[in-house]
Amino acid sequence: MTLIVTELSALGIIMTADSAVTQQVTIGNHPYTRVLTGALKLQLIPHLRAGISVWGQGTLPLDGTDVSTDIWLADFIRRHSQAQSTEAFATLLEHELRNSLGPRSGDDSTMGFHLAGFVDSPHGPLPDFWHIHDGPSQYFSQSDPTQFNANHDRPPQQYRPGHVYYTHNGDYRFYHVFLEAITALLNQAEQRLGAPTVPRTLATRAAFLRWQTRAVSDLYRLSGMTHIGGQIISLTIAPDGSCNFQWD
Repeated sequence: MTLIVTELSALGIIMTADSAVTQQVTIGNHPYTRVLTGALKLQLIPHLRAGISVWGQGTLPLDGTDVSTDIWLADFIRRHSQAQSTEAFATLLEHELRNSLGPRSGDDSTMGFHLAGFVDSPHGPLPDFWHIHDGPSQYFSQSDPTQFNANHDRPPQQYRPGHVYYTHNGDYRFYHVFLEAITALLNQAEQRLGAPTVPRTLATRAAFLRWQTRAVSDLYRLSGMTHIGGQIISLTIAPDGSCNFQWD
């Protein structure tokens, strides 16, 4: 299972991911499930000072061999250092996925990549977000769900203080409910106490997102469910381009 989250605001960009990969193995008629941890689902694109994370399939069928998706992604970043923008990188990723994997049928597992970085504008650096994935799109109903599409889900724009755009993929259903409940609780506490309770710096918000992911991971584990988990990592990208990884 996977849970990745991307948050954009005036503070900067925050991306988080767990590190668990679920494997299904059948021996004879007996199915077995195991969860491995340590996958690098969130990586830095150094020359762009951007981040990219992956949800969905833990391996890619390439040339008759299953290749770990995070290893393939690291190699893709290395091979495409000529991309000079998040748009160029997203387009290259779309083309290579289409050429390598071909059209996707309804039986194929969907997968995708969050790509976020800053672009220059007359208003200064602004956060930019792309979602490269197959399957249906929340924002672009005309895109072909059988193909990987580089969807510009959140073009560069200014954010007023306190306004946050976030998106999540993977096994996010419980996380979404958990986030709504926690946000409402903290807002209520802030009103009653008359003091801020929601983290308001880039570093503390990143820690807040890691805590959310860890809490959901622990609840899954305690419930005996196939869980997200392993090391929880976050990447922050400030408007000045400075990047920082943290993990729990």
